[in-house]
Amino acid sequence: MDLFGLPSATNITAAIMSLGTLTDGKIATAPVLKASTPFYRIIGTESSFQDLRVIENAGALNLDKNTGTEAVPVWTRRAMLGAGTYACRRNRSTNNAATPTTQFDLQADWVTLRSTDHGLAVVNAQTAVTNNILTAGVTANGRDQAGAFSANSWVYFYWIYDGTTLASVSSVAAPDVGPTLPTGYTHWAYCGAVRAAAAASLRTTYFRGSWAYLTQRVSLLSAGVAAVETSIGLASVVPPEAEAFLLEFQMSGNQNATLRVISGSDYTILPAGTFGGHLTLWNNAQTMYYLFAAAPTGSLSLLSLGYQVSNGGE
Repeated sequence: MDLFGLPSATNITAAIMSLGTLTDGKIATAPVLKASTPFYRIIGTESSFQDLRVIENAGALNLDKNTGTEAVPVWTRRAMLGAGTYACRRNRSTNNAATPTTQFDLQADWVTLRSTDHGLAVVNAQTAVTNNILTAGVTANGRDQAGAFSANSWVYFYWIYDGTTLASVSSVAAPDVGPTLPTGYTHWAYCGAVRAAAAASLRTTYFRGSWAYLTQRVSLLSAGVAAVETSIGLASVVPPEAEAFLLEFQMSGNQNATLRVISGSDYTILPAGTFGGHLTLWNNAQTMYYLFAAAPTGSLSLLSLGYQVSNGGE
């Protein structure tokens, strides 16, 4: 076996020699296969030959065509077999036990990290890497910016990889953009978002797969009695890119209460009475709504318990 787990160059040459190659839509005579590290180069032998190479590039497999000469090739990308996107298996990241307000431990069984051209690296992440949000960046296991993170903001944690070392970086950039990588690092994978209630104070958060669970409930609505649709902002408890969030409700009184994710559209109805429970709602622009059918004798309270992020975890 050879590069990318392909058969050896000798076997590939024999296979191609037996078939010939395509030039101008026809089978030509035998080409020449050059095993040029780190790529295979296939050159036809007729006047209308094609000069192609197959090359591994940060986990992706690319097919390039030479638009220059054999001696001075100019490679143009014709096709790419990208390896995919980031993911993590059994993510169990959480605040560092010794320094929970400023340090965060990233840990999972395995992490799949992506490069800028969508190549992948799969790395064992069972040994936690610790990120310190006080360490100015751009640097591994610190921030990806020189300035400190602002209070009341979301901090996004990422695994990063340089081909040898698995490390971390913290950023204000969500995963649709991704972090600024330190010099030498080529791959990243999203772990999750954690709220910084103060400039240097991370909210205690436990990740289990793609779900982030809070150790202390955060009040969203206290003894609400509105009989008209009333919005509830979630920006301090649900990150912008979250898929869903977990609520605890405490209900009392003689009127039904309605919860809405979209204004004017009933999502679920809590019947009159005194009881409590948990609900999972999907995230719509970090806002939800509630109202009672009429002025109640009791009230409704809502508390945040956690949220789900798109880190490819389970």
